[in-house]
Amino acid sequence: RGGVPEPGWAGRLEDRNVAFARLVVSSGLRRGEGGSLLTFEVPELRLGGGRYYRGKVAAGVTRSKKDRTFYAAADAVGEIEAYAGSSRAWAVARAQRKGLYERLPGTRVVTEVTRRVKPVVRWRGLDGTSGETPLGKLTVRERMLLFTEGPRGLEPLWLWLNERGMPFGIRSEEHTSELQSLR
Repeated sequence: RGGVPEPGWAGRLEDRNVAFARLVVSSGLRRGEGGSLLTFEVPELRLGGGRYYRGKVAAGVTRSKKDRTFYAAADAVGEIEAYAGSSRAWAVARAQRKGLYERLPGTRVVTEVTRRVKPVVRWRGLDGTSGETPLGKLTVRERMLLFTEGPRGLEPLWLWLNERGMPFGIRSEEHTSELQSLR
């Protein structure tokens, strides 16, 4: 009631939720678009900065099925960076210790994202397969299964994670069925 957390209350991933809310409010992204971002799609804060940073949402997750440019407020980008360096990093480390990512069916380890007008994601599967897909064509489910090799093992490229370190989808019709198959 007083605008302060209740004593003993430990907000579950409060930094994730605040970062997400600030992103969609400042940028005008739809929940499904903002909720489907990969870590490398988030604009980066730069020294000397500015008030807004430009990013791009891939066609595969937009309603129009066309790439879309967005502008996120600097403080929203800062909130995302804070989340990525705190509770997200903690959840990833915890999942790595449990070996969760290596057991996830369909995991794809990204080996390269080309720097073209229409970027291509090159990957290898844990089963030895390999392939490439245009970034704009990746579905929500495919995006949830993209990982990178980090210093301590596999790390999800999906930005928004739950407490277990697994991809967390924003509650919308297009994500609900995708999430249930990953749990």
